[in-house]
Amino acid sequence: MKLIYSIKFIAINAFFLIFTFLNTSYAATVQDFLRRGSRYMSNEHYAEALRIYEKGIQLYPNEAHLNLQAGFASWELGDYSEAKFFF
Repeated sequence: MKLIYSIKFIAINAFFLIFTFLNTSYAATVQDFLRRGSRYMSNEHYAEALRIYEKGIQLYPNEAHLNLQAGFASWELGDYSEAKFFF
């Protein structure tokens, strides 16, 4: 009986650890997309930056910062209608 409770305890703790990790990784992942895109933007590689931002938007469509940066990248590429979509 103790073994069953120990296994349940381990399973519950593992679930909470994974859940906590997934919740904290959200912000880091968005930040990773923003950082990578920003590096491309600063080197004037706007198409690559836009590709990175669009990947982030696919995962986090409600993230305003990704949409804003994608708009700036589109603007720099001269695609004003796409920039307007992102803004």
